[in-house]
Amino acid sequence: MKKGKFFKLLIWSGSTFLVLIAVLVTHIYLVTRITKNQDERVRQLSRIDFKQNIDAQEADKIRAFVNGLSGVENSYFNLDNDILVYSYLVGKQNSFNVYNKLIAFGNYKAVRYVVNETDAKSGCPIGTDKTSLTYKIAAYISKF
Repeated sequence: MKKGKFFKLLIWSGSTFLVLIAVLVTHIYLVTRITKNQDERVRQLSRIDFKQNIDAQEADKIRAFVNGLSGVENSYFNLDNDILVYSYLVGKQNSFNVYNKLIAFGNYKAVRYVVNETDAKSGCPIGTDKTSLTYKIAAYISKF
């Protein structure tokens, strides 16, 4: 291989690596930054597991009701597993309220999904293995 081609390959590889690092740093910064109005922007995902079969028409009715609640931003109903997943603004809504209103609305057989203590402590999947390179890079960048 000629020296010219080798240096071009080296420059392209180095440039690509730097761009990928810049994207990773930007992503970590945007995900972990804290603002003054944090409570107004924090969204939470919650889940309700139905213990009865729900058809598509009933699922649409449930989604419309949940989406109509104040503070709920979006919802998705998984018909294969009879699971409702929805997002809400933390300061304006909570999962207890959504669950109670939904049960009162349709008298459904359902339970709130509550994360167990081990999963709650681990948080983001990246934080489960503190020896991984990805975790170390994220921890280093988040210190800024």
